[in-house]
Amino acid sequence: MEKKHLISAGWLVLPLATFALGWGLKPTAVPLTQNDPGAQSNSHRGSNARGAESRASEGRSGGESGSAPDQTGRLGTTEVGSGKPLSTAQIKMLGQEFRSTLDPIKRRAAFLKLLAGITIENARTMREEISDLDHNDPAFRDFHYAWGKIGGVDAIMHGADTKKPDMGATLAGWASADPQAAKAWFDSLGDQSEGFANRSYLMNGMVQGLADSNPRSATEFVLGLVAAGDREAGHLMGIVTGKILQSEGPEAAAAWAATLPEGEMRNATMGNIAQDFVGADPEAAAQWASQLSGQPEGNRVIDQVGGRWARRDPAAAVAWLESLPSSSGQARGMDSAFSSWAGRNPEEAGNYINAMTPSPRRDSAISGYASRMAYENPTMAIAWAESVSDPNARQEALIRTGQIYYRHRREDAQQWLASSGLTQEAQNRVTRRHPKER
Repeated sequence: MEKKHLISAGWLVLPLATFALGWGLKPTAVPLTQNDPGAQSNSHRGSNARGAESRASEGRSGGESGSAPDQTGRLGTTEVGSGKPLSTAQIKMLGQEFRSTLDPIKRRAAFLKLLAGITIENARTMREEISDLDHNDPAFRDFHYAWGKIGGVDAIMHGADTKKPDMGATLAGWASADPQAAKAWFDSLGDQSEGFANRSYLMNGMVQGLADSNPRSATEFVLGLVAAGDREAGHLMGIVTGKILQSEGPEAAAAWAATLPEGEMRNATMGNIAQDFVGADPEAAAQWASQLSGQPEGNRVIDQVGGRWARRDPAAAVAWLESLPSSSGQARGMDSAFSSWAGRNPEEAGNYINAMTPSPRRDSAISGYASRMAYENPTMAIAWAESVSDPNARQEALIRTGQIYYRHRREDAQQWLASSGLTQEAQNRVTRRHPKER
């Protein structure tokens, strides 16, 4: 069997090793139609997933591509398998039109006609018409998502012998149409998949599909993985976060994140939500972040809101940050805000700092300002860093600014280091090779 390799972040972040599980993993106790008694009729049209698709209406889809299926099983304006089944000749004709036309609208129309006529019986023939697409092409992913909706595990296992990574997208389609059956199959893998990198790959597709069906059900699934000690599970909450942000907006996403168990996952999730929230409504985001001041997740949220708000209105962002109680989040927010402000209007930002009284807030502001100015005027940036009042904070500001100086103007930075007064350990931190330079 072929070895699967990594695909784009929308579906997979890990490579897929040789998929040796084979057809032995094909479930017998969990048929695709177990939750849809009426699915046996009209099976030539792939209708065995219809009942499952209707049960997926609780959530709103939002895949990586612009044509990701919604809760009704439709891509664009075409329901998967809703049209007359296509013959081999018709599939080849539409496939040729899809590949050859330069008109994106006509290309899209041909693809939607293919999906409207897909059945369990003709899906393999149809795949041949899109097999040359790059695995990151939205049409490649959407086809396998659609096939997964109607084909379930048979469609997934077809990918065991293909060269391109398509099983994740196929499982996502199945999980969006029939979450219970897909979860039962995934759980049945158990330790059989240990030693194969494919488990993380399939788990990613599983969460994608569950989140398309019902993000809160996907939340429970991910939390179950975390509770079981699955080290790969934490990053999957980002998929769920994106779906909730897309379908419900940042305020609802913030309320949802507050229900997650305390810890790094919740902190990171709230930080991600803050980025979207401040982009949509900075004042509302700031009000939310203010309520989190002093809480573990508040530091990251305040940092994100302050820094990103400053890209649009630095004075307003800084005024808000200064109104908050002192915390590491406020300090990082001041740093980020003045870094943004320096890039936008260095003179205005510098004048604001000069008017501030010596304080930890001012030190944080100087650190952010100096680190940004180090790219344009490192000598001036060093002078600013030296003006930090707290000795420990001053050294950190000099190291940080010096690192940028050293990466871009090494010889000049070496001359500065010789007379900088920094300890040898601090100098070593300045000259330590940057990861990108290795």
